[in-house]
Amino acid sequence: MNPQNNLSHEPLPEWFEPFPEPRTFPTGWDLSNLVEAERTTASARKSVAHEDGDSVRANA
Repeated sequence: MNPQNNLSHEPLPEWFEPFPEPRTFPTGWDLSNLVEAERTTASARKSVAHEDGDSVRANA
């Protein structure tokens, strides 16, 4: 058995990720509440922005 020289291997590029993040959700995860919460938050933000815009115009 001959020992191998690790210096003979070329280093990997910086962008190489040996364990990339998975891009899928495991089966059985229910994300419907998460999606609904985002829609509700976005709707509330639009409502507040609209109300703030009306009060600024009324005071001008």
